[in-house]
Amino acid sequence: MALARAYLGALAPSMVPDWLANGDLSALPSQMLEDALHYRAKYFLCLKKYESMLAVAQTALTLRINKQERSLARTYLKLLCAAACCGLGRTDDAKA
Repeated sequence: MALARAYLGALAPSMVPDWLANGDLSALPSQMLEDALHYRAKYFLCLKKYESMLAVAQTALTLRINKQERSLARTYLKLLCAAACCGLGRTDDAKA
């Protein structure tokens, strides 16, 4: 997770760990799933794969245990959804 965060922060998606690039999150404990999905969405942002980015960010939002809770992670995931919609030319969806 630390390497994934570092390489994504440096905008170096070619250097992320294999589990992130391949989307195999099965080896991670369930407590890390939300963060892993967040990193996966950011990975797709770096690659400009907006359709995949949107799908992962929406999945992460759906899996959140307390959907009513306002948190920085939830806000960031919503921003990732909006950014993906902008990248896809769906500005009305981005505004929503």
